Amino acid sequence: MTAPDRDVRFHEEWLGLAQPIEGLVFSVPVLVDAQIAPDVRPELSYSFERQLTETETPQIRNLAQLFREFLGYDQPGMLVPRAELPDDLFFYAAEGGQEIRPSYALGRGPFASDDPFARFESATVPREQDKQEKNLNERYSALVWDLAETAHTVDLDDAETITGPWRYPPTAKFERLLRHKGVAVGLIANGQALRLIYAPAGESTAHLTFRIEHLRRPDGRKLLAALDLLLHARRAYTAAPEHTLEGLLAESRRRQADVTDELAKQVFEAVEILVGGFEAAASRDANGQRLDWLRPALEASNDHFYQGVLSVVLRLVFLLYAEDQSLLPIDKPTYAAHLSLFGLYERLSHDAGAHPESMHHRFGAYGQLLALFRAVYFGTRHGELLLPPRRGRLFDPNAYPFLEGGQPDWTAAVTDPEARAAAMPPSIDDGTIYRVLDRLIIFEGQRLSYRTLDVEQIGSVYESLMGYHVLRLVSPAVRIGKYGVWVETATLREMAPTERTRFLKETCGLNAGPVQALDKASKEAKSNEGAFLEALSAHAQGKKSDILRHRGTLGRLVLQPGEERRRTGSHYTPRSLTEKVVKRTLEPLLACLGP
Repeated sequence: MTAPDRDVRFHEEWLGLAQPIEGLVFSVPVLVDAQIAPDVRPELSYSFERQLTETETPQIRNLAQLFREFLGYDQPGMLVPRAELPDDLFFYAAEGGQEIRPSYALGRGPFASDDPFARFESATVPREQDKQEKNLNERYSALVWDLAETAHTVDLDDAETITGPWRYPPTAKFERLLRHKGVAVGLIANGQALRLIYAPAGESTAHLTFRIEHLRRPDGRKLLAALDLLLHARRAYTAAPEHTLEGLLAESRRRQADVTDELAKQVFEAVEILVGGFEAAASRDANGQRLDWLRPALEASNDHFYQGVLSVVLRLVFLLYAEDQSLLPIDKPTYAAHLSLFGLYERLSHDAGAHPESMHHRFGAYGQLLALFRAVYFGTRHGELLLPPRRGRLFDPNAYPFLEGGQPDWTAAVTDPEARAAAMPPSIDDGTIYRVLDRLIIFEGQRLSYRTLDVEQIGSVYESLMGYHVLRLVSPAVRIGKYGVWVETATLREMAPTERTRFLKETCGLNAGPVQALDKASKEAKSNEGAFLEALSAHAQGKKSDILRHRGTLGRLVLQPGEERRRTGSHYTPRSLTEKVVKRTLEPLLACLGP
């Protein structure tokens, strides 16, 4: 394993242990580019254990002591206690009648030195009056709130009145303080966990949590190493600005703009996986008692089958966004246990870990998806659970009846209760649904927070899926070129040399070199199908490790980009451009309307 691969694996593993993660806190490529290499040392665990109580459930003994002795904030001015902080460093929540003040702040320096000549080494040491003029963000790199001051165990995410009369979660309270004072980084602890919060101005909040129980376990040593690598004082005061904690957080957030393109690729993979799942289900369901739902869907006009599969993925994206925004009743036990997508993914993840070999022989997850889709469309009431009917074409069961085992224009299972009960949906296996949800939920080793995505980013993901058609291969094929065109070996062989050259250049987007190489391979391979397939595979999309994704066997269903897709493509338009367009378009109109 190469050093970069080792680093990627290390960061993906520790991020998987830092739960819960809300939003994109650290980008794995950013951590790897900063050369933050694994440093898992046994003595680190021994040192950490000395900071914990000797109780049945060990907790942080003293947060200030943890920062000074374990994280290295041991110089005067590094860890500034509340008594030495400015009087105006607080946030008053008028709606709850509570004043929130940090327990500590991490100072930026410079700090006092034992060297009597140190003050002559730099001309940038600010005068006392200059310090007073600095804003808080210039003086402090992070604020710290120690909930153990209350002498109670306070959950980081539950609404509480222990810290004050405002019934609100401590993390949300602390976020308000950070945003009010313009300090982007915060650390909140309750004895059982230490949470890193990132709340940059004008952007969404993200956080990840280091739980004491995880840090103490043998399999949590990588998580403990990450805590030391990222939060230790040496990173704050000796690393290059772009490699400090703040720098890494900011660069990770900057690269979130790249999330759109990468997420679009993952969503496209999810669509491909689902197409394969429906194809496999049709093979399982092909018996005398089951309706052939696939063939009519493929033969229907307007890309009926592809649009139906696409609608399932778009429904999932919509619902994941709604759950992350608490627009659905995720706090109701019935919804959480039987309908929630995130809950379903957690169960499937557990099953995949415990019984990976049987995931494609398990069924039930797709039925839960259909139940959720119907609940959103028709509405439902059960005990405390109330979902009003949303209607709309996206969730309409009549739009693509094959999703529930029906024929095009078939409405009986919707309008007739008996027919609805007798409907036999396609036998999509749990392994397929798990892989689809994994592509939609996990990004760069972390759980993707749809709450942090802008509406235009989600719209861009939809745009990236437009312009495809479902094709059944009549011979082995490979997806090649910048346009991702499936090229069938038989079709390519039948073309005249001039026609083949034009096809590879214009339709597939290959340059002259690869075109010449394939023309030569076609002549040399002659009737050797395997050799010609290997020659095509050399020009497949993506990494060599993904080659199986870009090879297709006889009879397989694949997604082929249409002419409009190849000609225009689709790209995410950044907000910096759209805002200017909207402003120039609407500003004159609004001016005409008057104040």
